[in-house]
Amino acid sequence: MTDASLLTLPIEVIHHILAYCDTQTILLSIRPVCKHLYSIVNSYDQFELTLDWKSKSKFQWMYRLIPTEGIVKLNILRNEYDGFVDFFLSVCDLRQFTRLRSLTIQHVGEKDLVSFFQLINTHTLTSLSINPYKREISTVLFHITSAIEKFQIRRLCMDKCDHIVTHMSWPVDCTLTRLEIGACHYHEYITVLQRLPQLRTIIMKQCVMNDNDVTTPSTSDTKFCSLLKSLTITDFSLFSQQQLELLISFTPALVHLKLNARERRRFDYVFDGLYWENFIRINLLSLKKFEICFHTETHAVNDLVELITPFRTPFWVEEKRWLIACAFIIWRNEDIWLYTMPISVDIDRDPIRCEISSRDGVCRLTKRCLNQVFDITADETLKILGCFSSGITDKEMRYLSDGLQNNTTITTLSISSKNIGSRGIQHLATALQNNTTLTALHLNSNHIEEEGAQYLGDALKKNTTLTTLELKWNEMGPREAYNLARALRKNATLTTLDLCGNNLKDEVMQHLGDALRKNATLTTLNLQANQIRAAGIQHLANGLRNNKKLATLDLKSNSIGEAGAPYLADILRNNTTLTALYLEYNYIKDDGVQYVASALRHNAALTAIDLCFNGMEVSDAKYFANAIRNNRILTEVRLLDEHSWEEHSWELNELHKKDKRLRYEHNRGYRHFVSRD
Repeated sequence: MTDASLLTLPIEVIHHILAYCDTQTILLSIRPVCKHLYSIVNSYDQFELTLDWKSKSKFQWMYRLIPTEGIVKLNILRNEYDGFVDFFLSVCDLRQFTRLRSLTIQHVGEKDLVSFFQLINTHTLTSLSINPYKREISTVLFHITSAIEKFQIRRLCMDKCDHIVTHMSWPVDCTLTRLEIGACHYHEYITVLQRLPQLRTIIMKQCVMNDNDVTTPSTSDTKFCSLLKSLTITDFSLFSQQQLELLISFTPALVHLKLNARERRRFDYVFDGLYWENFIRINLLSLKKFEICFHTETHAVNDLVELITPFRTPFWVEEKRWLIACAFIIWRNEDIWLYTMPISVDIDRDPIRCEISSRDGVCRLTKRCLNQVFDITADETLKILGCFSSGITDKEMRYLSDGLQNNTTITTLSISSKNIGSRGIQHLATALQNNTTLTALHLNSNHIEEEGAQYLGDALKKNTTLTTLELKWNEMGPREAYNLARALRKNATLTTLDLCGNNLKDEVMQHLGDALRKNATLTTLNLQANQIRAAGIQHLANGLRNNKKLATLDLKSNSIGEAGAPYLADILRNNTTLTALYLEYNYIKDDGVQYVASALRHNAALTAIDLCFNGMEVSDAKYFANAIRNNRILTEVRLLDEHSWEEHSWELNELHKKDKRLRYEHNRGYRHFVSRD
């Protein structure tokens, strides 16, 4: 195999490559590379010259480098009242653009447009894209009509202008083959088809029809058939089959039909694969390319499989080979979409979705662009998925769970919705039993009831990959937590469990303590804000006495009190793996502090402890400081909040000078201890 070089390619091939580059890249990056490319660029005669805010500063420089006869496309992309036309005419002599084929001007008035048309001195202009000021549309249309006739324009784009057809006097032998317009009425559409016999492509925003158009059609509307080949409606809004059938009846020769609905519509005929099959067989025998994109509310669709099945018949799969998909759109969680693949639609981002295609009927999680060809490998970049909306219900959880069962890339899943019930958790639990890639599951701020917790617990017993489980603020009580505690006894992979902000109380701690006694993997446990009192800590202490794995225990914002302090001390005396203990807001003071401090005299594992906001006095701090003086394992200690520290700053600063580990809570945003020294 010989080494290929860009410089060895024929000039025609390099010119073809340049056609895919913008003018600035050609002149700044390619032309200076070497003498050969310099010469090739100088001989290139297919330049597209654009004037906008980005290019204005370099526009004069670029214009001087390009021979005017080499400019075939001119774009003036301006904002209203920016003076771009005056600037352009002061720099360029439009009469020298002798090979100009395409002209695009945004926000143009009658005066400027007339100036342009008068200065253009060529018969090569075939394409116009004009966006006039709204206040001058009626006067501008006259000049556009004249330009169509003068230059024999074949392509006209006025896609920002609605209902302009009736205001235009089309030339008798109009040469237009392609027309792009905004919204138009049904009768305007018919007028276009009748007046423009050479028209082959129409792209319009909407075609507005009413019931009278169907029930009492004009006699003149039924006497012709257009030779139109391609019809695109970018904001399809016809709500009856009769309206669509009447619209299409004038264009039996269509080879391309594209219908895109920007707004959510009720679940109707456009979602019916059998309807489309019969419609195309009867009305569009020559159709080669069919593109649709519709969306409706999730509650209107019983099942995605049921929706896609009519699109898996031999007509779609074998005869036409059109690939259809339906999907639950996660970031627009009340939407079900139906679309052909690939399709180009105007959306603000790539939709992460649970998608079922007519190719195999398998549900997949994907963020593949809609305009990309179906390719499973394109889904491999989806690693983290977050669903944060109250709109996700049990039905949407079923779609999500179906996607998870077939997914091999997502490692982190976060779901937060108050509308997920036990059935939704059941769907998720089923997926967890079979999924082998998910390592982190965050189910925060949901409402997991007893039945749902049982499903989740059963899944944890069988899942072999999940290492992190967050169940914060789920309103779980003792019965729900009991099922999770039982699962912990058998789970062999979970390392982090976060149960913050539930309502576990003391009775759950007995089951959780029993689970910790047998669990050999959990290293981090968060029980913050769970109304745990002394009895609960006693059960927890019993479970941790022989636990050899747990390293971080968060008990902030409970009600341990002085009565629970002896059990905390029991944990510190007997457990040999715990390295960080969070005890803020637990009313541990006086004798309680002394219990904890005394236990730390001989603890050889704990490296950090936080006792802020426990009502501790300076005397308690002094006792604590004295107790841990010889403990060299403990490296960071927080005893008082900033306000309390400042009240007794002299005494406490003296303690800090003697033992740098003693600190106040300087920043509540720190989750872990960070030294201030």
